[in-house]
Amino acid sequence: MKVRSVASPEAAIARAADFALTTIYEQWRHSLAAHLVLTGGRSGVDLANIIAAGLTKARPKVLHIWFTDERFVEYTNIHRSDTPIVEAFANVGCTLIVHRFGTPAEGDVLTATQRYTDELKTKLGDEPFTVVVLSMGEDGHIASIFPNQNEIAGDVLSIEDAPKWPPLRMSLSLNRLAQTYECLLLALGESKTEAIQALLSRDTSIPATVLAMRTPLIFITDQPINDYVEAISK
Repeated sequence: MKVRSVASPEAAIARAADFALTTIYEQWRHSLAAHLVLTGGRSGVDLANIIAAGLTKARPKVLHIWFTDERFVEYTNIHRSDTPIVEAFANVGCTLIVHRFGTPAEGDVLTATQRYTDELKTKLGDEPFTVVVLSMGEDGHIASIFPNQNEIAGDVLSIEDAPKWPPLRMSLSLNRLAQTYECLLLALGESKTEAIQALLSRDTSIPATVLAMRTPLIFITDQPINDYVEAISK
């Protein structure tokens, strides 16, 4: 795991966006479609805006947008995480293909999960994502995978008892998130201090640590972590 501690949330998000854009450009340089996986929330939206601003030049390239997870609500619901991210990419110059999780109007959560699984298999198969960007919660959760949840097999999960509202959610699994050329994990704000310490101490009770054990990870935070960096970097 590579650790990057920066001065502010804005700097952390900018650093993550730069990593993501560099990896996307490299994928395009090899004439391949890029597959970007984004998280929701305020930091996810800010990140999406910066990445999108770097993609306004007209290019004969293809970018797929996937989402780490989603609340099982309608597209028009104000709690929908992907809507502002989709809006952020409205003016990119490449061919954009957005893959959104389904809604209750289209079937139950199991149906929505299966559709996303099928779409992922059709468009990407077993190939890695180009870059995955995640944000770690105060309890160490990532996507909609929370501490003390039993891990379920499969690429896409139906979450029916999430400890945060709403309980019904859909999420990429840890194993599928780990299948990527680059994985970025953000942890911003003092409220994440305990989760950061758990991650850097390799506490396997939190999902972020488990993911870090399965794929090379670039961890970016605005919190001071000097006491931990030397041990982790060895």
